[in-house]
Amino acid sequence: GQWPDPMELEPLRQDIETLTGLVDPWVTRSHIYDLMVRRFVSQYGRGGVCEDPLFFLMTLAHAPDGDTEMMGAVARDISAGPDPERAAMPGGVSASPRHMGAYLQPVLAGSDGPAGAAGPAGAGGSQAFGTGGLTVVNAFTNGNGALQTRFHRLLGDGYRERLARGVCTAWGLERVLEIEVATDCNTAQAAACGVLPPLGLPGEPAAPDAVALSALRLAHDPRTDTLFLADAHGPVGLAYLGLIPQYRLGGYLSWLVLLSDPWARMAPLADHWNSRRLEMTGSLPDEVVHAPRVVHGRLVTRRESWTFPAAQVTGLLDRDLAATLLRVADLREQWGIPAEVYVHQHLGARAEHGATADEHKPRYVDLRSPVSLLALRGWIDPDAEHLSLVEALPARDELAGATPAGEPTVLEYLVGVQWPKNEGDVR
Repeated sequence: GQWPDPMELEPLRQDIETLTGLVDPWVTRSHIYDLMVRRFVSQYGRGGVCEDPLFFLMTLAHAPDGDTEMMGAVARDISAGPDPERAAMPGGVSASPRHMGAYLQPVLAGSDGPAGAAGPAGAGGSQAFGTGGLTVVNAFTNGNGALQTRFHRLLGDGYRERLARGVCTAWGLERVLEIEVATDCNTAQAAACGVLPPLGLPGEPAAPDAVALSALRLAHDPRTDTLFLADAHGPVGLAYLGLIPQYRLGGYLSWLVLLSDPWARMAPLADHWNSRRLEMTGSLPDEVVHAPRVVHGRLVTRRESWTFPAAQVTGLLDRDLAATLLRVADLREQWGIPAEVYVHQHLGARAEHGATADEHKPRYVDLRSPVSLLALRGWIDPDAEHLSLVEALPARDELAGATPAGEPTVLEYLVGVQWPKNEGDVR
């Protein structure tokens, strides 16, 4: 089916504008980028030019173990809160604008089951997004177009050209080169390659239209204290649009991609990663912690949750499934927990996995189902010290989508937010 553009639906548009205002001060120039600039200036001077960008990037990549400056910069990015001053800092002419992507899930208002489910556009689909519903922030990602590029081969030339135009417009340059790292991490990276002319990199397949990194110069702009790439014709933009998240790249590539995307995006306005919640990063109390739903108008940025010491939940899960169902039903009644939840586990500081459980995706659990509870029992890590039960919102009868046959189904939008580039950036 063809679904309505969320920006053409006034309630959803307002929710997106609300979210944009909330995340704005959290999207800031990163401290690790500042460190890269400082090390460039110390080697080449203010306004200096490096004729061999790869050499400089390799010096950063080969930093000695225990580089306290690098470790401190990364730590400041991870722990930083909202900072309007850093959000206003420029990122450089080669870099993307500030950006944030968000997965948004509409909650159908006043649904009475399948008959109330929304249909595609032209079939009453927009009625699902009336003023009585909610919009839930499921997760954050980047908003520079990287999640869209994976579809460019599937959706054809027109789609690919529209993406390329959008990137160049957002960067404010006619020439933007794509950082293609098809051989890094895994070969699935190749699926997203080919939207823009590639930057030629050592060890990567050489495309006929590639512009070699060795043909570019890396320069410092003293007015904005940023770095940018240029050739004889002027500044050149860089865009990393790969499938692998930026933070998983290694070696000189991580610094090259940082040049193209110098933004820290750590907004804690979604509950897909509990470690982004400051109150969840330290030692948790040995008692139940109830966190109510957080709502801004219609926009839900945190689902309601209940965090238990792990033993308080695992002690209910027994081989006797009938007894397990009764004990879990009592727990639900005591705390007002819905039947369907997502479970996060928080590992102890001594666990091999680290102090948080980001490696464990949340698990869907139907607390009425013996099979689901049996699977939960086997899934919980022995090192888990606490478990968070998070409401499934939208609930089963609040799904805003519909299959062609009219059955209710999940509907989720991926929205990319981009702020105009700072006027101080070189053009």
